[in-house]
Amino acid sequence: TGLQTVAIQVTDGTGGAATQSFALRVADGVPNEPPVITTAAERFGAAGSEYRYQVHADDPEGTTITYSLTKNPDGMTVDSATGLVQWTPVAADAGKHVVTIVATDEGGAAAVQSFELDILAQNTPPQFVSSAPTHAFAGERLRYDAVAQDADVDPIAYELVQGPDGMSVDPFGTVTWQTTTADIGSHQVTLRAMDPRGGSDEQRFVIQVSEDTVPPRVVVNGTGFRLPWHGPLSFFVSATDNVGVEKLEVTVDDQPFPLQANGMGFLTFDEWGLGVHDIVATAADAAGNVAQAIGAVAFCDPCGGVAGTPSGAVDNPLAEIASPVDAATVTGMVAVSGTANIDGFDHYRLLYRRADVDQFTEFFRSSTAVTNGELGVWDTSLLENDEYVLRLEVSDVFGRIAV
Repeated sequence: TGLQTVAIQVTDGTGGAATQSFALRVADGVPNEPPVITTAAERFGAAGSEYRYQVHADDPEGTTITYSLTKNPDGMTVDSATGLVQWTPVAADAGKHVVTIVATDEGGAAAVQSFELDILAQNTPPQFVSSAPTHAFAGERLRYDAVAQDADVDPIAYELVQGPDGMSVDPFGTVTWQTTTADIGSHQVTLRAMDPRGGSDEQRFVIQVSEDTVPPRVVVNGTGFRLPWHGPLSFFVSATDNVGVEKLEVTVDDQPFPLQANGMGFLTFDEWGLGVHDIVATAADAAGNVAQAIGAVAFCDPCGGVAGTPSGAVDNPLAEIASPVDAATVTGMVAVSGTANIDGFDHYRLLYRRADVDQFTEFFRSSTAVTNGELGVWDTSLLENDEYVLRLEVSDVFGRIAV
């Protein structure tokens, strides 16, 4: 085995001869197997950020491997002993580059890995543009839609770095936290927005959780006064709370009254009879805060008025909205029809308000009585989507009002 010298001589029998000599390496019987590169290169980098790729190759014979670059961009190096490739591209290096790495064993056998490296323009990290909440009431389910923007239009991932127990953030940046009375106090929160190229931004804020002392808001609205043959009396009850309504109870003439799922209630003449019927709605939240609202509806006696009619109301009023009907969904320009005609008629007006607001807004007024006709047009095109109360007030010459 090893390196052997070989000489070959050829003669022609008349004294002429030619000789050829060469060296021959004789192996020990085992052929040299080339190394195998076992790592895969990262194919993307960014200008201004260091690119590192740790190449690793295994040699079947276990000999020492030497690493080298045969094709590479200017400035890229590889450690011949460890295989660590390093390069810090600049803005001018943005684009695609071919890299070829060779791993050679002591016997001269080699493995080659070639790949295309794409250098992106210098990364701009994302930045938070949303304002974080600073307060919550105990028992409230806090929600915060965090928003970060990336100038490179890279996708953004969100992470909760620091926060109270139970707080979480989803992949779209929505932070949720169900608070309890045990959370009363200050809580540090840190959110992180990250792009795929290592850029990030953090938003730090403090949430103060305080005891809930705000009572619910309760609203009762009814159809007012109606003649028996004009159908059932209707009313609407709503209750809202800064944390959540735990319980809502309604009574009519001191009797428990079940509402429909949409908050509506209906009283028939056969069941409730003539007169004013008092409505009381009581709401409570989980913290024990209680609020109450009252209202009234009445069936009128066409011959003798209404026993218990409130001062200032008109006897035998005829103020009725036929369309839109209770709980209807409307859009755009809405024609309001019905009747506005009483003895001693002076004028009528149409008003509206959002269900959770006390103040009405007038949108139409007329001094001409209407019977089963169009009362006016309600422009809802600029109103927010919500529940609204539509009101008709008919006044006589003495200033009395039918609703």
